[in-house]
Amino acid sequence: MEDLLIKNAMIVDGSGAPAFWGCISVKNGKITGLGDICCEAVEVIDAGGLTVSPGFIDAHCHEDETLGNPTSTLSKVSQGITTVCGGQCGSSIFPVAKDPEKRDIFKNKMRAYFEDPECGYTDVIDNFTSMAEYRKYIESRPMAYNATVLTGHNELRIAAMGLDNRKPTDKELEVMKSLLKETMENGSRGLSAGLIYTPSCYCEKEELIELCKVIAPYDGTFAVHLRNEAGQFVEAVTEAFEIAKAAGCRLNLSHHKVCGKENWGKSEITLKMIEDAKAEGMDVYTDVYPYLATGSNLNICLPKEIFALGAKKVKEMLLDPAERVKLKEQIIANSEGRYRNCGGFENILICGAPENKDAENLTVAEYARKIGKDEFDAYFDLVAANGSSAQAAYFAMSEDDLSRILLNDNICVCTDSYDIHVDNAVHPRCFGAFTHALGYFVRKKKLMPLEKMIMKMTSKPAEFMKIKNKGLLKEGYDADLVIFDPDTVDAKADFGNARALSCGIDRVIVAGKTVYKDMALTGENPGKFIPWR
Repeated sequence: MEDLLIKNAMIVDGSGAPAFWGCISVKNGKITGLGDICCEAVEVIDAGGLTVSPGFIDAHCHEDETLGNPTSTLSKVSQGITTVCGGQCGSSIFPVAKDPEKRDIFKNKMRAYFEDPECGYTDVIDNFTSMAEYRKYIESRPMAYNATVLTGHNELRIAAMGLDNRKPTDKELEVMKSLLKETMENGSRGLSAGLIYTPSCYCEKEELIELCKVIAPYDGTFAVHLRNEAGQFVEAVTEAFEIAKAAGCRLNLSHHKVCGKENWGKSEITLKMIEDAKAEGMDVYTDVYPYLATGSNLNICLPKEIFALGAKKVKEMLLDPAERVKLKEQIIANSEGRYRNCGGFENILICGAPENKDAENLTVAEYARKIGKDEFDAYFDLVAANGSSAQAAYFAMSEDDLSRILLNDNICVCTDSYDIHVDNAVHPRCFGAFTHALGYFVRKKKLMPLEKMIMKMTSKPAEFMKIKNKGLLKEGYDADLVIFDPDTVDAKADFGNARALSCGIDRVIVAGKTVYKDMALTGENPGKFIPWR
């Protein structure tokens, strides 16, 4: 007798092949039969003609900080996600610096997580000086979905040299390499870099090449938030290729996008670069979230150099009228900055400002008008009061570029998100990236068939990330499944209500256990940590 039988289902198996009618049987968390089968089972689910596909794989998110948290879990499984890859954009919750001063830098950076009771890190964070210790903790946490992680370059740099804006010494580089090697030995999938974030943004290409040489023998992946996604976009992609080629490692170009109206259309060039590199034998892929607005800290409009001075000094500068004049000039002059790429503060939406709740869901320009201040003064006040806790959406992309990227064979879908508690600001992609792709780009825009989009959410990321036994409905594969209505599935989350649950997701199953049903978590926690080694 099987554990589970799903009958009367329209099956989309994740391969891109046409859907077909049939049943799916499951035993011990594995798919045992598919198609025209008849068997007895402990649990029988009548899909009633709904579609069943493999569980969605979020190829790029930040769940390493929030694995097992009910709030973050809901954001993922409610849109059909059953496996995630965290530790992206150069940031991970490990390895924590052993030196007290450097550890304080790390803690200040991750302050939001320590303040969230769901994370439960307060008493254990000092132990995360290695991947081995972090892994012990995560494997002890009940999880509804599966997870794998990368090692953040920011944390390696902080542990070795704090926030210094300079090249590492030979000794400091060796510290980073040693820390990275330990993480690879204990389950990390590779290295991520966030080349617009502090302190990763201070590194030069040669530093990353040396670090990527550490992950190459493990067949690790270098995942990179590019140094530039606007005027120097093509050059930034070129740099990423040069790093991976020199080190001999796999490459993931994170959340492919083109920012700034004057740069729209450059995705044609970069996608061709990816195709050419693959034709030459390079192992490279990219991911994308299906929205026209990026999401990040509100403070990233500021000149990156000032963050090396530390949070206290940055706040002092923001409150100093003379410094404000200089900062304003630098922001306006920076043709590659978010301010210019968005065409000004009218297109920068304040998603979250814990100390200024009246500013949320307004653009910086709207907030300035509301309180009767100059736009830059309002912006500086917000960042000074909220620091890195203030979050924003930056409207800087075109739908033509996004559609072109989504159609490319070398991409998979992602959320680029995390969630920690109900008062934290989130981008709607956090709760709706996958369902938005299905509802808008498949059903409404008809950009591609359902089967092709499902493939970009399942077998493609599994193939790219070399995750075994996931991403396909196939005998012997893990029974991670989504039951949904293709006629109604859609994201309800938007910038006004970013935590609205998706519609059309009937049930989410992980390892044969239902983890989401009736728009709520069931309390089942069959998820596992997936180590690279």
